[in-house]
Amino acid sequence: MSLAPAVGIVLGVAVATAGLGLRALGAPLLLAAVGAVAIAAILTRGLHLDGLADTGQMASALMPTGRRRWPSCDGPTSVRSAS
Repeated sequence: MSLAPAVGIVLGVAVATAGLGLRALGAPLLLAAVGAVAIAAILTRGLHLDGLADTGQMASALMPTGRRRWPSCDGPTSVRSAS
């Protein structure tokens, strides 16, 4: 675990380099951002994107029923039904 910070720095530098490199090549900001996120997803095998999706789903579960975007928030295993 003592290498975890070093691995995080290497990953961060790789993602930043990809995003800035795309911008330097003239890519639009949105394309550079998507490219940087894609590099992060490839290098971490989507580890952090899964956590981000879980966070979004939890936030949606706290919304009124009409505003929810994920059907799984309304089922028997939803966060609201567990309480």
